[in-house]
Amino acid sequence: MIKHMQRARDIGLSLNAPMEFYGRVVDQYGKPVPGVSAKLNYIHYNAVVLATYEPHKAEEKSVTDSNGEFSFSGKEGVTLTVTLEPKTGVSFGNNGYWSHSFQSDKQSGVTKQPTSKEHPFIFPAYRLGQPTDLKVGLVEDYLIADNRVYQISLSQEKVIESGVGDLQISVWQEGIAYKPGTSWGFNIKGENIQLQPADDSFLYWAPNEGYLSSWNFSWADGDENYSSERNFKFWIKKGEHYGSLKVECGSFWKGKFRLIIFSSLNKTPGDPNLQPVLPNWPPKEASTTK
Repeated sequence: MIKHMQRARDIGLSLNAPMEFYGRVVDQYGKPVPGVSAKLNYIHYNAVVLATYEPHKAEEKSVTDSNGEFSFSGKEGVTLTVTLEPKTGVSFGNNGYWSHSFQSDKQSGVTKQPTSKEHPFIFPAYRLGQPTDLKVGLVEDYLIADNRVYQISLSQEKVIESGVGDLQISVWQEGIAYKPGTSWGFNIKGENIQLQPADDSFLYWAPNEGYLSSWNFSWADGDENYSSERNFKFWIKKGEHYGSLKVECGSFWKGKFRLIIFSSLNKTPGDPNLQPVLPNWPPKEASTTK
């Protein structure tokens, strides 16, 4: 019994590994963001009777310093997750949060540290309250999913039958939406604009480079992240002007797809800031009545 318990304890300890994490929060201008709360959650294992393992969870907090940096060290476990918490005037990640996780090799108990003091993990943030002058638009229509090409005019905010628009869009579908075996695809081509797909939650700051003329997407039933409805995000560049697109494409009825395009274009040439005018900004300080 003692040997079994000792072996269980050894195995439990071997699952854990020393973990360190260094992070830095910077805004859209590359400047540090101090005062952001970072929360660390980590899981470690403790060997109990025989070979049964019971995970233990722990939590710790830190705050970014004047250089936007924070760190956690001296932790042992199998999984570590760092989450940035909302801060007034700053946004990041989905719903105001941003997380990053890594784990040890459960076989060897060794963690390859993903960061160091010299090379911290960079969390992008957006300072709010710095709106720019944007031209915004909305296009909504229904497309037949048979590979036919539709011309989209962002300036006229509609699908046009003749002439040259800003985008060419086509959709195809095989099978019946929401049924097993369905596959579908989506093609978007810029006529007067260049495109770059985005994973940015806010699309507040356009990159200077990386734009192409067209993008293709396709999914089949069983693919990871397959859905009969899909949202796409793009940064766009029209001449010297930067902007963004949010494209919603979903099956509707008898092969038709509902298309919704939200567009914005910065009216100032060369300015990649795409933050819209925010209502009720800046936030009013809470007042108390005596």
